[in-house]
Amino acid sequence: MLRRLHPLTKLILFILLTVLILFEKNPCSLILSLAFLVFCAAKGEIPPSKLIRNYRWMIVAAVIGAFSVLIKEKSMAVAAIPVARLCLILIMSSVLNITTTPTEIAYAAGMIIPSRDFTMMVSISLSFVPVLAEEAARISDAQKARGAKRTKAAVATVIPLFASAFRRASDLADAMTVRAYGTTDKPSRLYTPVFSKTDLYSILFSLVFAASVIVMEVL
Repeated sequence: MLRRLHPLTKLILFILLTVLILFEKNPCSLILSLAFLVFCAAKGEIPPSKLIRNYRWMIVAAVIGAFSVLIKEKSMAVAAIPVARLCLILIMSSVLNITTTPTEIAYAAGMIIPSRDFTMMVSISLSFVPVLAEEAARISDAQKARGAKRTKAAVATVIPLFASAFRRASDLADAMTVRAYGTTDKPSRLYTPVFSKTDLYSILFSLVFAASVIVMEVL
């Protein structure tokens, strides 16, 4: 069900829930937020391993930072709450990225900020992230196979990665020029998402959840 929601609905709810989580201080509201995200992941048919796989190192770094704060402040609440917030936001970002394509996210961003160039920039940026990550992994494996040391391998990975990024950007610019990008003010779309009752129910359910969190924080 989550995959069939309108991209604008998912993007707006993501922004609102991110702001809500950033202001959460009550452990009960954090637990409720986690339960809400688990419910969303279940509706999106996302396995738990895939949900945290892309952010596992950031979560580990956050936990290490929490231990350092715990040693300094000697308070579990002071150390745990920021880490819990970060983990929830990362899980929510993973849910959005898995259930929404970069093109759909760019389309939703374009509806919020009506600028075709901005929409295209967001779409290209999101599309390049996995491509460059795969390229970096391939270059790193090649350097390790040649017996390069860790420090030298890191330096030797950055330069080919930048060269590859500029080459891909140049090829993309040529392709957009050939396809006459920018010659019309209203480009057409093969598929235009439409709002449905599911979007309305999702918004209402999210508002009920947000109201519950706010009540917990106030009380």
